[in-house]
Order: sequence, then C-alpha cells, then structure tokens
Amino acid sequence: MAVVYAQYGKEYSGLAQQFRVTPVSCGNHSHYEEYLKYCATSDHKTGKGKTYIILDEETPRIVGFVTLRASSLIFKDDNLFLGRSAIEITELAVDINYEKQGYGRILVDLALTIVDTLRNECLGIEYISLCADPISVPFYVYMGFSKIDDFYEIPRDGWNNNCIPMALKLPELD
Repeated sequence: MAVVYAQYGKEYSGLAQQFRVTPVSCGNHSHYEEYLKYCATSDHKTGKGKTYIILDEETPRIVGFVTLRASSLIFKDDNLFLGRSAIEITELAVDINYEKQGYGRILVDLALTIVDTLRNECLGIEYISLCADPISVPFYVYMGFSKIDDFYEIPRDGWNNNCIPMALKLPELD
C-alpha cells in the first residue's frame, strides 16, 4: 500500500465522505466522521486547527487524520490563571478499514514531528496536550501521555467535556 501525508483541504472532501470510525475504538465515533466532513476545512480557514491526513493512494482512501492547534495547560495559582505552552491534538482518528495496523501511532508521531519542527524554528512549546475519549486512554498512555492531575486543565470545546485531559512533556532542547 502506498501512503502519503498531506494537509487536509477541499480536494479531499469527497474522500472524507467514506471515512468511518468504529464505535469499538471510540465512544464518540460519529464526531470524528462529521469533523472530517464538515469542520476540518473551516477550522483551517478560521485558524482553529490544521488537519493532516494519511492517504492510501491505491484505493484512494483517507487512512486517518490528526488536527493540531495552539493551546496551553492551564492552572490556578493564588486566584491567577496561568498557563504552560502546548500544542493540542484536538482530533485524531483512524478509518475502520485501517485500525490496528499502527496508523494511530503514525499519526501521533506525525504530530510530534510537526511540534518538534515548530519548537526548533519558531515557537516555545513545553507540552503536547489532548482530551482523550475514555476508550482511547490506554493507547495514549502507551504513546507516553499521562493523565493531567487536578492541578492542570485543558481548554474544552463542549463536545469533549467527558474526555480525559492528558499531556506529554516534551524534552528540553539543546
């Protein structure tokens, strides 16, 4: 199978109609299907997030996608809200036909590569954060993320209020 990485855009909207997520892997599978179909392009235009896809060129199908945005880990100290710099994985999903083949890990690695480039070239970033669907928590723990204790919080979008906030502390730069 020949796969390529691409930034999601209007040219992939037809392929997004085929994208399906299994309920076994995600408690909110329809959210991810609808996000790719209806929100990824508008979030890019408005600056809310940038979506990257893995594309199977042979079929052609979207294997999976990850959406990133600037964010922060928020904490309260003496009635002040303070933050730590972060890039947030706001969306990550793998198509039902490509599950359990390592593509989730590849999407997280893609996010890490993008964050590493940003850190080295133009931004200060201490963490990668996300709100994990409860079913997905073991996967993110395996990938090195930790549940955030009561000290920190992540900005929420409403749909993810029942998700588990997690973060990965990035290593210091040389």
